[in-house]
Amino acid sequence: MKVLITSTASLIICYGMILKGIHPVIASALVGFIASHLKFFDINLKAAAYCASFAAIGIDELTNHGFLYKVIPICFFITFLLIVWKRRFVGFGGKLGTIAFLSTGLTLILLRVL
Repeated sequence: MKVLITSTASLIICYGMILKGIHPVIASALVGFIASHLKFFDINLKAAAYCASFAAIGIDELTNHGFLYKVIPICFFITFLLIVWKRRFVGFGGKLGTIAFLSTGLTLILLRVL
């Protein structure tokens, strides 16, 4: 539940910064930087925050559905994939970006079907 709340909050904060005119990559970096320095965040919450900020970079490009129709499925997919693949992804780099990509892709498919 903490991972879901963290990913949702991070995605909304990052998306809000993007709407205010901050470059998407800078907004994602700021969210990741802040999350990495929060003492009460364990490694899983830091990963969820950073992964959600990756997903926020391209959220506007998904569809013309409402904001919540994009955020809710993306955050559920991020949470699910982080929990399921936590032990399966081994090695350097690309894990969180892959999860963010899969989450936005699955959300796009879901929104197109519905």
